Amino acid sequence: MNTRPIQSSLTCTTASNPTLNRNAIRAALRGGPLRLEHVLYLLIYGETSQGGGDMETSDKTARQLYEEIKANPTRPRFGFGRKAAVVNIDLQKAYTNVGEFATAYETDAKQMDYVNQIADLARSKKLPVVWTYVAYMDSGEDCGIWGTRTDTPDSLQNIKVGSRRSEFDDRLHVDHSNDIIINK
Repeated sequence: MNTRPIQSSLTCTTASNPTLNRNAIRAALRGGPLRLEHVLYLLIYGETSQGGGDMETSDKTARQLYEEIKANPTRPRFGFGRKAAVVNIDLQKAYTNVGEFATAYETDAKQMDYVNQIADLARSKKLPVVWTYVAYMDSGEDCGIWGTRTDTPDSLQNIKVGSRRSEFDDRLHVDHSNDIIINK
């Protein structure tokens, strides 16, 4: 398994967003690259390859719609799968280095030891180990609405790609050649 950094560039998806036009959406639907922004645009505005855009109306309740979909699934259920995975979320210095960052906290002095034990055990069983972290562009524009709430050195949009705040805690056993690493 190779380390695969995956980054979603979530941007504002409004009709006035010049970087997200309908032609790009239509090109993506015809086989071009489909980005997260395209999916969000489709969900919000209902654009289709046929050019649509009008929302379907119904007199049914949410419960009736749910029951109808449940009774007539478009694909068979796929369940939980056959293999577990360990997903470690945001164990980066911005949240774990107490004393260095105001946003860091510790719930148990041995919490990183516990995480390492679980990750090591999963690897020994050939289970995938996933590490996620948050880090944003220098401009912070990919932080979305959360980047507008505050503007201090400790604000979310100020966790920059490659910064010390975005690095995994030094106490963690992250296998950069076999674990899956995702910048969300």
